Amino acid sequence: MSVYDDEVNPIYPEVETSKDTVPSDKWYKLPEWTIPDKNPEGMKFDNDKLRWDLLPYDAVEKIVEIMTYGAKKYAPNNWQKVETSRYYAALMRHLVAELKGEDCDQESGFLHLAHMACNALFLLWKKINKVR
Repeated sequence: MSVYDDEVNPIYPEVETSKDTVPSDKWYKLPEWTIPDKNPEGMKFDNDKLRWDLLPYDAVEKIVEIMTYGAKKYAPNNWQKVETSRYYAALMRHLVAELKGEDCDQESGFLHLAHMACNALFLLWKKINKVR
């Protein structure tokens, strides 16, 4: 079953999307308000815009779960005040645990890969914003 009624991505019709190119359990149904008018005269020049529709929302949600857990445990946005080296160390601890075959963190119960992605996101934010 397609995400889109006519098997064509209404946002980027030039991109082939079908049940053959994307596993069926990874398809997302776009809300009705996101589907553009079928008016042939309407135009929108957004080919050079960022492709937010490419984000794997199920994986991003796992990062948000980690951040919500951290906000409850410490404080919202406390992660911005932590020394950068602590995130490299935490990422490595979760990587080693993952490589040893441990799927989930014993304390939080969340996937080590989600913790790693969250730590990488924090490090990326600090790099972009020149925060140490």
